[in-house]
Amino acid sequence: MTDQFKKRFIAGSRPYLWITFAVLLLYAGTVSFDFTHLDDKQLIVDNFNFISNPANIIPAFQQKAFPNSAIPYYRPMLTLSLMLDAQLGGASPAIYHITNVVFHALASCLVFLFLITLGYKRVPSFVIAILFAVHPVLTQAVAWIPGRNDSLLAIFALASFIFFLRYLAKRRFSQYLCSMFFFALAIFTKESAVILIVLFLGYLVLMNRKLLFSREALFFLAGWAALAVFWFIMRQSALTYSFKTPLSGMVMALFKSLPATIQFIGKIFFPL
Repeated sequence: MTDQFKKRFIAGSRPYLWITFAVLLLYAGTVSFDFTHLDDKQLIVDNFNFISNPANIIPAFQQKAFPNSAIPYYRPMLTLSLMLDAQLGGASPAIYHITNVVFHALASCLVFLFLITLGYKRVPSFVIAILFAVHPVLTQAVAWIPGRNDSLLAIFALASFIFFLRYLAKRRFSQYLCSMFFFALAIFTKESAVILIVLFLGYLVLMNRKLLFSREALFFLAGWAALAVFWFIMRQSALTYSFKTPLSGMVMALFKSLPATIQFIGKIFFPL
């Protein structure tokens, strides 16, 4: 790899600029897209009176994502992101598409930072982050407004993991709090974020086993468990009685969805 290449693309904060540029170059055209009038109709058009009122921040955590539908999805962070857009651009679809592009650019930059924090070199980390930014399997998450939920999950999950790694390296309580904060945002974005606990523990087993039964690990386990219980209580209270899902049912649903994970991984290599 030439020094000129490293100077232009890898030095300092330039990787983040190039990653953002790649996202803008690829997805700038989506800003002119309209609503699809599928899920975005229920989330934005039909629900605009709710999301346009800043006083509904707390109520957003007390109801399901589709208030006028039987779909039992609990997505308060998605609702809050739509509320922010409603304040910035009203009912125009442009602002929602702009935010989707911004979220994807941020998630792509965090992929680079996450790999650097793991200890990988800047060049391969940059290449992987660029591939993440332009990979067609993520088109739906950017071009379709409700798809931003996956971008939000990526942002919060990566941020939580980055602060987790920084805490293990420096033992600063502020980093612990940041990791817990972003973990909370992740689980209030999508229930699949609870798998982060397994990933955190897997990292300790594979990369830092001596810390697995340490006070620090127990400290994190206590925080994860407390936040997961709090999220579960909030979720159950937000859903109507007939749609409440027991923990065993959620575990079974996750198990049954595993084949879809295999399909998704396949699309990473063969995006057809």
